[in-house]
Amino acid sequence: MAKQQYLERYMLIIKKVRKGLCTLKEIEDYLDRESELRETDLRISSRTFQRDLNEIRSLYDIDIQYDFSKKGYFIEEDTANVANLRMIEAFDIFNVMKMSEHLAEYIHFEERRPQGTDHFYELLQAIKEKQEIHLFYQKFWQDHVSERTLQPYALKEAKSRWYLIAYDEYDSRLKTYGLDRIKSVTRTKKKFSPNPQLNINEKFKYAFGILAEDDSEPEIVELSFSPEQGKYIKTYPLHWSQEVVLENEEELRIKLQIHITYDFVMELLSFGATMKVLAPVQLQERLKESYKSTLSLY
Repeated sequence: MAKQQYLERYMLIIKKVRKGLCTLKEIEDYLDRESELRETDLRISSRTFQRDLNEIRSLYDIDIQYDFSKKGYFIEEDTANVANLRMIEAFDIFNVMKMSEHLAEYIHFEERRPQGTDHFYELLQAIKEKQEIHLFYQKFWQDHVSERTLQPYALKEAKSRWYLIAYDEYDSRLKTYGLDRIKSVTRTKKKFSPNPQLNINEKFKYAFGILAEDDSEPEIVELSFSPEQGKYIKTYPLHWSQEVVLENEEELRIKLQIHITYDFVMELLSFGATMKVLAPVQLQERLKESYKSTLSLY
């Protein structure tokens, strides 16, 4: 059996058990149906299934256990990290695309610039090996390409785009670089020792997107959404600190602990009349000024 079929079977087992307690027979029947649909052999024996559970545990940090009292398999605590969940999601999309003919008729992709993922592996290796990199980079507002020598610290996703977080020795600052603006990247032979004062997780803990404040403390922000918009906000939180403080037929009210940066303000403006800032007052005034400036254009 090809490695792809093994991975495909693992993904299907995870999907089936995630939906709720199920017996081995139900899992076998599910794999039989998927085998016919996908025109490939994904069927298993009891022995193979136990081996699959070990592989799933090892590859995806997902522990599928058996409940002897209820006679079924379940996931007690889904410990899969974000990277593994993304991999499962990407594999699902890949298989759907592989199975479908005349894709343009059924699947409509968002038209957007490439995300620069062709540099992903090179950058990730440099980060892991603590190697300085030589970069050719072009900003959106510049016509020329500049050269940079950087100490790469991390890769960060924001708004479906990827960014490199790196330390620039030239001006001793931690900066972000859009991967789609990188023209080329080369790993040098020079190693660097990460600055112990630069904790990337802490720096971006209260950030929205890729803009992080250096010294200021995060602020408590309270927002009120219309009931319809509130349903979206509950399923797609603005920030990890989001907490629902009130929910009724008139509004959904949330509280965040966050740095109020330009990209956060832009996100709030996008909600228009479906959202009202309750606190802090400075944020209310900032949105008022933005709305006034917009109205002045008309």
